Amino acid sequence: MSDAHVQAAQVARAWLRVADALLDAVESIAWDVRQRWSAAGDSAKQTARLARAGRTLATIAASYRLQSTKAAFLTEAGAIRSMQKTHARNAKRFVKLAEKLGGGFIKVGQIASARPDLLPKAWIDETTRLQDSAPPVDSDAVLALIAEDLGASVDARFAEFEEEPIAAASIGQVHRATTHDGREVAVKVRRPGIEELIETDLALLRPFLEAMAPSLPPMDLDTIADQLEATIREELDYGRERDRMERVHDFLGGVDGIRAPKPVDELCGPRVLTSTFEPGIKITTRLDEWRAILEDEDATDEAREEARMLRDRTLCRLLDGYLQQVLGAGLFQADPHPGNILVDDDGTLVLLDFGCAQELSDERRDAYKRLMRALFVNDDETAARELEALGFRTKSGDPASLRLFADALLGDLRSAMEGGDWTDPNLIVEQIEELLGATEDDPVEQIPADFVLLARVFGTLGGLFLHHRPDTSSHAPKWMAAFLA
Repeated sequence: MSDAHVQAAQVARAWLRVADALLDAVESIAWDVRQRWSAAGDSAKQTARLARAGRTLATIAASYRLQSTKAAFLTEAGAIRSMQKTHARNAKRFVKLAEKLGGGFIKVGQIASARPDLLPKAWIDETTRLQDSAPPVDSDAVLALIAEDLGASVDARFAEFEEEPIAAASIGQVHRATTHDGREVAVKVRRPGIEELIETDLALLRPFLEAMAPSLPPMDLDTIADQLEATIREELDYGRERDRMERVHDFLGGVDGIRAPKPVDELCGPRVLTSTFEPGIKITTRLDEWRAILEDEDATDEAREEARMLRDRTLCRLLDGYLQQVLGAGLFQADPHPGNILVDDDGTLVLLDFGCAQELSDERRDAYKRLMRALFVNDDETAARELEALGFRTKSGDPASLRLFADALLGDLRSAMEGGDWTDPNLIVEQIEELLGATEDDPVEQIPADFVLLARVFGTLGGLFLHHRPDTSSHAPKWMAAFLA
């Protein structure tokens, strides 16, 4: 069997494990969820929801199972084309499912869309739709909710209000409006009934992680599940989000090249969050435009140089903004999927959506800074000590697998800070296999809760950097000085 056939079969089997794990998760809790919702008087709706998810995931699993066998009977080129078609069909199936069911399924799609370094192009192309274009809520329901929350009709509160949302996500949707004193604002409205959908999807989370466990490095899945559950529930609290948005807005006022909206307190309520309207284009749209110019053989040298400069500046500003949030403010936006990051006309980045945010104490910030410094200079002894102090534990107590674990999650971030010495894509699989081998021998049994969202943020940013591979050398001395001081 040729290398191409072997690779095609391996890829098919890997995706089959993911699809089967999703299906197992649905099956493992279907009756439990049915009984719970039956007691609440809503059994039919939730059973239908689980049934639809199960059917779609079973179809995806079956298609990858067939692909792993089919590859053996095709030419090399045919095996590759067949896998690409399989990815395209399954990505469409999953996105259609997410758009129909909403809730946590959209959130999964948003997270997936932020990893072009890991997922096939077909999955990125399809899940990108879920970043800000989930199915909108009926306008009458939105207007009624706003009136109830703000104590007056929409006309009384706003001079103009666009009933068609400019963005619709898993938990809320955003409408553009103008206040009576002429300010342009964004009005975020929580989806009616989203609380019940979120609770159903959260019931899937822990069994899903357990089903995925054989395909993941052994680690503290309980902490991950607890933190993700808490984070998703916090996203329903618009009062908390308003406070976080204001604090990050004030902090970023002193950071060059990045900003956040400011809440408009008098137009906020329990399910309505109004903020200044911030224009801009989604960051991945801009990055893809510049990438196309850089790959265009007919582009002029001047056009390529400008595209390269804009790409590098944008990504450096993004990383700088997050480092300053984490290490300076101790409060950071923790959902950096591309729909939440805009680039305005003058190149300033805009961070949106603070429903998912993380706070760090001064002590924790200092500890993570010391850990990163130790990783930068390859000081294994200090890195092991700091990992233990932060709350990481392996089964044996030996820090070797912890070091590999930290390198896997923070390695691309370190590459950016060292000037862009990026990982060879051909070595990524080897690194993953090394990590799996080490953690199977000595599992990571405990991780600190605050690391879950840090890993999510810097894993997502690292994937973006690895995909676009910018030159960060102009910013590297500043970042290194911050860590090594």
